[in-house]
Amino acid sequence: MLMLSTKVINFVFKSLIYKFVRFITFFMSFNGGNINTTRIANLFLREDGILQIDFKHSIEINRDDVVELGEKIKEVTQGVAYPTLINTGKNSTANYAAREYSARELNEVRTAEAYVTTTVYHRFLANFYVQFHRPKTPAKVFASETEASKWLQQYKLK
Repeated sequence: MLMLSTKVINFVFKSLIYKFVRFITFFMSFNGGNINTTRIANLFLREDGILQIDFKHSIEINRDDVVELGEKIKEVTQGVAYPTLINTGKNSTANYAAREYSARELNEVRTAEAYVTTTVYHRFLANFYVQFHRPKTPAKVFASETEASKWLQQYKLK
């Protein structure tokens, strides 16, 4: 009988859960047959009143990409600001102009932003963004969507 270590089982289980969540997220991003997507991300308005943005993997994000994302957000939300949960894409990066535009120009489409990341590298980048670019809306970095969603609930417009 083959014995697997607890670490291996946990890793496999977490990987399967992650892939399942991504799969569900993809199908939830359909809106009346239209997928809400840009070159860099898929996005959708969840039933709990949170806008979720799932960045794609292995992409370089520039200012034009963030401008396009902002336009898509306005289209999806009909111009109403929502608390925003952002899943960072693995191996993706954003240049200075993209980060600065996001911090300064996208405040009208969000009431708060929660970054969800599972890697140390992206956690560092997200914290750097929050500390250095200082978005005008509350922003925080989390390790899980559950924690981020719970924190975002306080920023829902009533």
